[in-house]
Amino acid sequence: MWNFLSGNWYYLLSLFISALGLIGLVLVYKQIKQAKKSFIQAQKAKKDQYDLARREKTVEIVIYYTQKLTKETRRAEQLVSTLSKQQCKALYELRPFKINAKAKKSFCEICPHYEKCKEASKILKSKQLCKQKSKETFTVDGDLLFDLRWNVMRYLNTLESVFLAWQIGIIDESIIDNQFQYLKTKEPILENFRNIAGNGHSFPAIEDYYWHLNKQKEKEREERMNKRKKSPIDE
Repeated sequence: MWNFLSGNWYYLLSLFISALGLIGLVLVYKQIKQAKKSFIQAQKAKKDQYDLARREKTVEIVIYYTQKLTKETRRAEQLVSTLSKQQCKALYELRPFKINAKAKKSFCEICPHYEKCKEASKILKSKQLCKQKSKETFTVDGDLLFDLRWNVMRYLNTLESVFLAWQIGIIDESIIDNQFQYLKTKEPILENFRNIAGNGHSFPAIEDYYWHLNKQKEKEREERMNKRKKSPIDE
């Protein structure tokens, strides 16, 4: 009898110990599972906070860009876009260069002496806006040359700052793509001037963003072609 009870006692004790071990394992599993869930939630909260910070930084960058844009910088960008490589080289090196009479009025309008010349022309009842009398060519020099270069460099440096922030990933790419969507539909901004400046290495972030835009356009083109292939053929 004692032997029977003794054998059962050891058996029951071993079962009890096994049950405790199993319960312990279950508890450890639940703790690990809860810790994993807490870690995932913490990571998600951290990512959400990071994404929010990126969006806020993007808004700050866009505001910075719009504040830096002025009538003068915009006008300078438009005018320099029409210049040849030789004219852009002269402008970058601050050397006087000639433009034709047709372009003269547009350049005069951004000259720091424009208003004085305009008033003088009213008094003298003359259409001539400056002292250069030639009807064939107009020399961009002096204050006009300096101001033109200053404004176009300011515009490019501002744009470079925006795309540098995009390049290193501290701002939201989708927002920037939406804000600068118009760049897809026009020729690369100031390409001749940028290629002259620093032998084409002065604005690497702008170059990278145009590469990014070209990849987007290629992808969109492929999607349109695939869509056409899948569409039924009209009989």
